[in-house]
Amino acid sequence: MIDYWYIYAFADTHLLKYVIMNRHLLFDWFSQQALQTLHSYRAVMFSPTMFL
Repeated sequence: MIDYWYIYAFADTHLLKYVIMNRHLLFDWFSQQALQTLHSYRAVMFSPTMFL
């Protein structure tokens, strides 16, 4: 699948920019989800109510 993307990207530079932008957006979305999950786990792990 990635090979096809590269073939299309080399065929059209606009498509290359589009794919790169979408990959950055996708990575940003996944990183945001991961950070939110990490913060929620951290809040549960280090909550003061655990030690009471």
